[in-house]
Amino acid sequence: MSISDWAIVLGALVLGFVIVSTFWGKKSGTQAAVSSAVSDREPAARAPSVVEPWNVVLGVAADAASSDVLDAYTSLLQQYDPEKTSTLAPELRELADHRSQRIVKAYEAFRAARGE
Repeated sequence: MSISDWAIVLGALVLGFVIVSTFWGKKSGTQAAVSSAVSDREPAARAPSVVEPWNVVLGVAADAASSDVLDAYTSLLQQYDPEKTSTLAPELRELADHRSQRIVKAYEAFRAARGE
């Protein structure tokens, strides 16, 4: 066998390895993305001792007007609406449910802080 034959065989082996490792025993791209998103972004929110301020969750300033807070609240809740997420993978629905619960709790904290 010549050097070019060995190069072709080696290239075919590498390509075969990549193809097999990509499709065998790995999570799909969506599952992997959701798993990493849930494990990387949400642990602080799940820990009972860590509480995010309501304005951080809603993405508004602490001294924002009530109408601005309400607009942010409804806008965020619309993004994670169960009717919009019903066709997604179970992991994504779980993530959307968790985030919508955080948004509702943040809005309740805002109302309690402002006495509304």
